[in-house]
Amino acid sequence: MIFPVVLLCAVVLCGCLCGCDAREMTSLPDISKPYAGTYECTELTLGGEDALGRFDYVRLELKGDETFALSYRTAEGNEGGVDGEYKMDLERGEVTLSKKTLLRTVSYVFAVEKGEIFGEMNMSGELLHARFAMP
Repeated sequence: MIFPVVLLCAVVLCGCLCGCDAREMTSLPDISKPYAGTYECTELTLGGEDALGRFDYVRLELKGDETFALSYRTAEGNEGGVDGEYKMDLERGEVTLSKKTLLRTVSYVFAVEKGEIFGEMNMSGELLHARFAMP
């Protein structure tokens, strides 16, 4: 019974001594980043036609340091990818992926729902739709 009291006192004392302000603390999901990890593309269409069969894999990795890496390997064995920074907004249910170029930063906002990431964008005049989920 004395252990929980000692633990509580230690936590309170640590907070007082380190000068932490509870108003400055972030939420548990912000600290733990439960959304960080590698997502596999489970659905990919371009212009309404299935395009996932053209790839061995398409992966989106959200890293704990708020950077991302999108990588792929085509069925012919060609590999490529892009990386940048991301911002997750769990309250709004969206993630923003940003890539800096020489002159500007390009950003895309994708929906996040039930652990999956959904994205749509215009690619060469056709709608590209992708769904990513953790395996």
